[in-house]
This record gives sequence, C-alpha cells and structure tokens, in this order.
Amino acid sequence: MCGIVGIISKYSSGFFQYHEELFTKMLQMDAIRGDDSTGVFGVDKAGNFDLLKGNAGGYVFTNSSNYQKFAKRVRNDYHIVIGHNRKATVGTITPENAHPFHEGKVILVHNGTIWNQDELNKEVSVDSHAIAHALNEHDAVKALGSINGAYALVWYNIEDKLLNVVRNNQRPLALLEYSDFWVISSEAGLPLWLNLRENRKHVQLIDVPINTILTFPLNILTQQPTQVSYEEYKAPALPPYNYVPRWVNNHTASPPSTVSAGDRIQVVFEDDRGGIDGGTTFIGHPVISNVMDKNIVVHYYTNDPEFTDIVCKHEFFTCKIVSIGAYQGIPLWYVNEAVPILNAIRTFNNEYVSQDEIKNIISMGCQRCSGAIIEQDIKNTIVKKKSDNTYRIICNKCIESSVNSATTRPKGTLTVVH
Repeated sequence: MCGIVGIISKYSSGFFQYHEELFTKMLQMDAIRGDDSTGVFGVDKAGNFDLLKGNAGGYVFTNSSNYQKFAKRVRNDYHIVIGHNRKATVGTITPENAHPFHEGKVILVHNGTIWNQDELNKEVSVDSHAIAHALNEHDAVKALGSINGAYALVWYNIEDKLLNVVRNNQRPLALLEYSDFWVISSEAGLPLWLNLRENRKHVQLIDVPINTILTFPLNILTQQPTQVSYEEYKAPALPPYNYVPRWVNNHTASPPSTVSAGDRIQVVFEDDRGGIDGGTTFIGHPVISNVMDKNIVVHYYTNDPEFTDIVCKHEFFTCKIVSIGAYQGIPLWYVNEAVPILNAIRTFNNEYVSQDEIKNIISMGCQRCSGAIIEQDIKNTIVKKKSDNTYRIICNKCIESSVNSATTRPKGTLTVVH
C-alpha cells in the first residue's frame, strides 16, 4: 500500500505558504500508507519540472535541507506539486526505486501492484517504473490497457504540459476542489481534516472515476479537469484466489525440493483485494533468512472480516503452504492458517528481528555515532545481520543526517537543489 498526495493551483499567482504547509503535512501524515521511501515533483507555470526522492519516511524526508529548498519553490515557483509515500512491494528500498519515476516525457507516481512488469519493461526493478516506460513509449490507452494489476496513477506529460489522473477499481484516489486549488489524495479524509482545521471548506469531493483519465492542462488550471474515457481499455483480470497454476522451473523462488506444500513459512502481508464470494485475498511476500523476498508472491484467502484488523496490528505472520505455482512467471505460494507472530519488528532496511535480537541490538548501539538505541526506534534503524551473527547497526539520527546525500534528483530543466 502506497499513498499519493498533490496540490494544483487554480491561479496564475501559484501557491502561498499555507498551500506548502498543507502539502508538507499531507506528505508527513500519508506515511501511514508507506514509510519506506518518499518523493516529490513540482512543475512551474512554464512547464519546467523539479524532482526530489529518497529512501526515508515522510517526516525525515520533509525535514531534510533538500526538501526545505523544494518547499520554498512550492511557495515561489510551482503550480503543480505531487508527492508519494512508498510501501515497497516490488524492488528494493533505495533512493533510485523511490517514486516519482522520470522516463522521457513522463514523470509518474503509482499506488498499487502489477503482475506483468516484465511484459512492460524487463530492465527496471520496480513495477511502477515499468509503467512509466509504457506511458512514455505508447499512448495512454495502449499503455493502461497493457497493465495487469492494481493501480492509481498520477503522471505529468512534459511534452503536452498535461497532468493526468487515473485509477482502476482496485485502488482509491480522490480529488477535492477548494476555491483556489485542487487536492489529490489516496486518503480523502486526510486533506479534508487538515483543511477543516484551518476553516477551509471544500467546494466538491470527487472520487476519480474508474477507467477515465482526468486531465489538467497546465495553461488552464482554472477550469474543471477534462474527462477522457478509454473504452478500448480492458484490463486482464488477476487470477482468482483458488487458481493453482503449474510449477515454472525458471522462476526465482526456492525450488520444490526446498519448500513444499505443508511447510510453514514466515510472511508479511502488504496488500489486499476483494474475493469472489465476499471474502478477502491478502497478498504478501515470504521472509527468508530475515529478509523479505519480493520475487515471490504469497496469497492468503479468508472470509474472516476481523483478519484485516489483525493485519493492521501485526506485521509478521506464520502460514502453512497449501500449493506452489506461478502466474506469468511470478512465483505464487498459496497459504492458509495465518497466525500473527508477536514481538517481531521490521527494521528500516526491511529485515526482521526477534525479541532476543532486539536485546543484542540495544546493547551494541549505533556503530556510526556510538549513540544508544531504544526499542521504539528499531523500526527506524538499519540492522544488517552478518554471516558470523554480528550486526551492522545505524541509528535513525545517522540515517536522517544522510538523507540529503541519499536523495537523487534526475536532471530537469530547473536548477538542481543540492
């Protein structure tokens, strides 16, 4: 689950300080939808763009000096500002794999997971990056029609100077109109609440219609967005929850001799979708040797309405493998008997530590600044377990201080912020 936020000015004067403060707060609070990485891009009235991204959560990201310079440009230069909070599902957590993705004429952010990444582009490690390639290389109808999976997308076309907003029925995305600006948000309640605190009342709330592109031309942002339907679009359906495909020998998962039906595995659930009979399929990845393997997809189907709350409270589960297969080359492990594991924590670098390991980490402290580490900060700490059972440990403060050098800025037409 990822989050998209954005603001669009209606007037030639662009944004004011309260717009920038609203955007920054949304970017910080939207981290509840994803705190692995954060990124933003801004577009000025001439169509020039600027992009900033890094592997840090919303709060750390917005407190970096690079973002402070970006925020100043929100107040002074930009007419469109889009942000993204990433919960990594495909691809490792690096600044390069953070959103937005810039390919040719396209700058894109994406909420969702697709299942045919290799069909769109085999050269990139993140499914969202593959979508950016598809939109850069083909018209929107063809590109969107080729996507197999869940998506809400916001992308800016540099050549046409056009902001595009679209989703399918598997991801939410809302537009809120105010007197002088628009808000884009995966969580409609977030900007509503923040604006009501300042006594700003919205003119209208729009759920982005399914399979319809809403466009905002840069030169006429004062008008209502244009709706562009794409009737040709028919997305391939995901396999139903009880789909048991054949085993594929050239996949990246562990072979049948290593894992088989009946084995119990450790799993992190990161997504969900409605089932065919009112239940829910939870989608995740196995944790192997303390590391989440994002090359393997785990499916767990349940009719228990309370399991969603359990997933919200617990990140780490054990499950029993029912069957093993693949779909379009993606290894699939179907599981049941999902049981939450207590006292397991995911670290900043996506590894998992037990309660006993937490005690060792606290006793060792940060290896960069020698500072102390408390249990509440483990999830914001880099912990790398070595083959000799020792640890590489970097605390949250050291991570925060390195955000400025860790951010990447694909070259745009504005001066790069350093």
